[in-house]
Amino acid sequence: MAAPTGPTPIARARDALRRGGIVIPFIITLIALSLISPSFLRFQNLANILDQQAGIIIVAAAGTLVLIAGGIDLSIGAIYGLAGATAAQVSASVSVPAGIAAGIAVGLLVGLANGVIVTRFRINPLIGTLAMSFVVSGIGAIVTKGNLIVVFDHPEFQMFAATRILGLTSAA
Repeated sequence: MAAPTGPTPIARARDALRRGGIVIPFIITLIALSLISPSFLRFQNLANILDQQAGIIIVAAAGTLVLIAGGIDLSIGAIYGLAGATAAQVSASVSVPAGIAAGIAVGLLVGLANGVIVTRFRINPLIGTLAMSFVVSGIGAIVTKGNLIVVFDHPEFQMFAATRILGLTSAA
């Protein structure tokens, strides 16, 4: 009698769960929300969810790239806050395009600093980016003077934030 070849059904099921592990809870949640609220799957609702979560999705995409490369970055949230605060400050005092450029520049500079700290100085990424998170949060507090920045009374910034492309808002 020949021994069976290939993986057992249990091993195949375990492999399928391992490969699609994140998809299964997502599908269950999608089905549950669709059953609870019939309007959940409408385009307007899904577009609204994307509008509200755009900033987090962008940051999560960048963090995912870092994780895929085998690294870790604990300063992403602080960089997101500082870049936004800088963009808002510069937009309010100079212009919206200058503000957007300043926010992007801040993100690039802090990211470059993180890269140098981790690669050139051989600091553990967990420790280096955690420390950078504290530094960047402190700089953010200095930039904002510990206050909220209100830019909604600047029509140019409001127009930029309300730009719609294919039915989705371009900025968070």
